Amino acid sequence: MGSTNLFACLDVRFAQITIKVPANKCGKSLSLYYVGCKEQGDSNEKLECHLLTSEPVTTTAQAQEIISYYEQRWLVEEFHKAWKSDGIDVEALQLQSKDNLERVAVIQAFIAIRLLQLRANSRKQENSSCESVLPGICWKLLWVKQENKPLPSTALQSTQNKNKTRAVGLSL
Repeated sequence: MGSTNLFACLDVRFAQITIKVPANKCGKSLSLYYVGCKEQGDSNEKLECHLLTSEPVTTTAQAQEIISYYEQRWLVEEFHKAWKSDGIDVEALQLQSKDNLERVAVIQAFIAIRLLQLRANSRKQENSSCESVLPGICWKLLWVKQENKPLPSTALQSTQNKNKTRAVGLSL
């Protein structure tokens, strides 16, 4: 599971469960569905996950669908990383108005998605042009905002360096 293309044979289990209210609390019990999967094989480091969901899981196909949702969690995590710290730093905003905060958050979420697209593009094809994701004016504005240097004469080429994507000077 995750962002790399690894494959594993899994044993999948599922059941409806009830989480009871603690004896010292008031309220109703909570009915959920459990989905568990464990990698087959002899390795000491087997993949194993235990998921709870409110989605009905009464068939293996439904359990596999829940697991496929979980496999996509890394993309959400990468988005939040790009939005919060890697490129956008949305938490640095000190806007007082709810309306202004919403407007800026939407714009910056759009930029964070573009940063993720640049990263994904560079992983697929090293030395790809940033213009495959960002039109000329967009990468130039991003360059000016992030680098505070004169614009390069040609579109940026992305290269992969461990877990960081660099677009000739732009840390993404």
